Amino acid sequence: MTRTLADLLDAGHRLGVTCAACHRFRYMRETRLDETRPLTALSAGLRCAACGSEDVRLTEVTRDPMNGKWPAERS
Repeated sequence: MTRTLADLLDAGHRLGVTCAACHRFRYMRETRLDETRPLTALSAGLRCAACGSEDVRLTEVTRDPMNGKWPAERS
């Protein structure tokens, strides 16, 4: 089964993007994305906003089980 953005959101998770070139991590704004598309299809055509690299990876992010907070974004 291919996971979609809707599946990820239903599980209470968020979608993050990490750049392999500059190691920047940011959360994606899910309201701008098609929830019915597979997560692998959503990554096509994405670029890092900081360095412009196309070598980015989408990640399913969960809250820290100890403190309930989301991991911090990093540049």
